[in-house]
Amino acid sequence: MKYIIVTPAKNEENYITFLLESVVKQSILPTQWVIVDDSSSDNTAIIVQDYCAKYPWIKYVYYDSRGRVRTGGGKVVEAFYCGYELVKDVDYDYVSKIDADLTLPSDYFEKVIQEFTKNPLLGLCGGTIVVRNAKGKLIAEKTASHHVRGALKFYKKECFSDIGGLMKKYFWDGTDEMMAMYKGWQIKIIPSQVLHHRPTSTETNKGLRAAGRSGKQYYRDGFGLTLAFLKSFIYAIRQKPKLVSGFVYFWSFVFEWLGPEKKWVTKDFQKYCRQFHYRKIFSILGRTS
Repeated sequence: MKYIIVTPAKNEENYITFLLESVVKQSILPTQWVIVDDSSSDNTAIIVQDYCAKYPWIKYVYYDSRGRVRTGGGKVVEAFYCGYELVKDVDYDYVSKIDADLTLPSDYFEKVIQEFTKNPLLGLCGGTIVVRNAKGKLIAEKTASHHVRGALKFYKKECFSDIGGLMKKYFWDGTDEMMAMYKGWQIKIIPSQVLHHRPTSTETNKGLRAAGRSGKQYYRDGFGLTLAFLKSFIYAIRQKPKLVSGFVYFWSFVFEWLGPEKKWVTKDFQKYCRQFHYRKIFSILGRTS
């Protein structure tokens, strides 16, 4: 089974060696690995190019993204495609998007591939992200049971093609899963622990700004007003600052709902997403009541 990796990297000199070392020690090596230097201003390029000289299956490419705002969406996907274009015609069975600040177990990709060989309907798989707390203990980051983190996506080639690849949008790493399930593919998270040296969302996804972006994007993704209202309660309970985040989320949604912005989703996909999220929300509210 052959797989390719694409890794966007921006100013990762403190962490990328951990990833490089963990990938070159994998029990099943990738066919090609492209590391995309997303306009780094530190020594990321030097570190990566040193490994490229040692391992011919590792490739370096520079992506000029200067002037673009870093968000949890379009920019990182654009960097991904800058690398994917170099390897999309390579003979491969799976494609993985891996972040530059991870350390993988040496058998990580072997275990992921085993899941695909056992289940022909599996389209997307990934491990469990853990971080070190102040006492040095490994703690699993919380995530939804169906959600493979954007930091370590691993797609079957046919699934990746079926969903149209990754969308250059906020919450791309939720849309890919919804589209995969809508198309009939299954998703699995395996217990293999992947160390994240920088906790998820420390840069882009916390606070009121994130709540506002979420409200806008959920409108474009096909949420209805009632569903958005229910979702705002989840934000009010879970996101900081609590209560206020729920208010900002809902009114950002309403602002888009009243405006000229068009939804990108089809009616059938919109119906599927709404039904899926209704089940999830009522499940969460039931546990918190």
